[in-house]
Amino acid sequence: MDATEPELIHGPELEGTKTHMHPTALGSGSRMLNAYPLVNSQAVYEGQRSAAPNQRVFTLTRSGFAGQQRYAAAVWSGDISSTWTAMRKQIPAGLSFSLSGLPYWTMDSGGFSVPARFSRKDASAADIEEWRELNTRWFQFADLRALVAGAR
Repeated sequence: MDATEPELIHGPELEGTKTHMHPTALGSGSRMLNAYPLVNSQAVYEGQRSAAPNQRVFTLTRSGFAGQQRYAAAVWSGDISSTWTAMRKQIPAGLSFSLSGLPYWTMDSGGFSVPARFSRKDASAADIEEWRELNTRWFQFADLRALVAGAR
């Protein structure tokens, strides 16, 4: 599920989000903001189990909270750019996330949003070569993650 966190106003300012959240059944919006992914995953899990009790549930979500794995939720890092910098940041992000007790983490291998210099019809030979190298390394990283996850 994309957007398993409340997006009530536009903009990245957390304080603005807190002031515009209505009270929830569990308390004020500002008190429950970070735990929203947990109760969202719980609701999806319980709803799916009640609708199809003999089927397994698996949810791919963009937000995480402690204990969320008990609701068959795996978290991915969200919409990241197709750049070397973004790929480099995925390594400590995934390690930190998994070390926090949530073992099921993934990413958009190769990134989500492609910089214009790679996607132009008149891209230079150097840009095309860099794009190929970037994706090769990114998919090698993803394959390594899959191998490690399978060894658990």
